[in-house]
Amino acid sequence: MKKTLYIFLSLIILSCGKDDETAKVELTDPIIGDWLSEGTIESEGEVFTYKFTYTFNSDKTGSESQLISSDGETESGTDLFTWENKSSDFKAISQTYNITYDGDNYAEGGLINFSDDFKTFEFDEGYDEVEINPFIKQ
Repeated sequence: MKKTLYIFLSLIILSCGKDDETAKVELTDPIIGDWLSEGTIESEGEVFTYKFTYTFNSDKTGSESQLISSDGETESGTDLFTWENKSSDFKAISQTYNITYDGDNYAEGGLINFSDDFKTFEFDEGYDEVEINPFIKQ
């Protein structure tokens, strides 16, 4: 009986070895998906409400939609872009992206900072002229 118990315990101990020490590699870029930022900003004495939506597709294309209102007037538009992540670690909360609109590099080497849970991101300082609210994954 003792022999059976020892065999059983040794099997349990051997099967409960160390966790795999190799890090799991994240294969999906955290930027892929739909992102929304909305709020109010003041610029040059005027108050604007805005709604920006970014869509980053897995084929490295995307779109940016803007809706901006001030003094009862509303402007909207959509722009298409391509993007590339220059970072190699998709688990890092800071990622470097190239975003290109119609052949013009809007953010060559621009840094995007994600929250720890990758549910929000902000453009690094200097990336945009006006500071806006973080983008929230939809």
